[in-house]
Amino acid sequence: MESEWTNELLERIEVTERVAPPGGGGVRVGRLAVADPAHGVAVTFPEQVAAEPVPARSTVIVSAQDAGRHVVLLFEEGDAARPIIVGIVQDHPVQVRRDVMIDGKRVCLEAEDELTLKSGKASITLQVDGRIVIKGMEIVSRARGTHKVKGATVLIN
Repeated sequence: MESEWTNELLERIEVTERVAPPGGGGVRVGRLAVADPAHGVAVTFPEQVAAEPVPARSTVIVSAQDAGRHVVLLFEEGDAARPIIVGIVQDHPVQVRRDVMIDGKRVCLEAEDELTLKSGKASITLQVDGRIVIKGMEIVSRARGTHKVKGATVLIN
C-alpha cells in the first residue's frame, strides 16, 4: 500500500510535467505518424511542442497502413503530451463487405488478393489466381462416399 507521501509526490510530478493543452484543449485533428506493434503508436498535431511524433494511445484499431491518415485526438487531462486517438477521419467511405454469419448455416470470408487460415504449423491459403495451397505436418482427407481427385494433371509424389 502506498503512503500518503508517495501519493502526494506522484500528484506533484503529474502537475509539474503537464504540458498545456494545445489551443486550449478540446478535440484536435492530427496525423498518425507511427503504428507499429513493436514500437507503439505516435501522432503529430499542429500545436505540439515536441519536434518528434508524440507517443499516443488509441481507442480504435489502427494499423501500419493507417500511417499518414488524419486522426481525431483528445488529450488526457488536457495534457498535450498524452494524446488519445478516438477516431480515424474518413475522407471517402470505404467499401467493406462483411458476410459472416456464425449460426451454423453460412460463413463467408472474402479477400481481394489472398485469404489464409492458420493454426500452428498448418495453413490453407486461397490465392486470387485460383490456386489453393494446403500445408501441414500431416494431411488427412476422408470421405464417407466417393472421394474424387480431379485435375488436368494429377501428381502424386
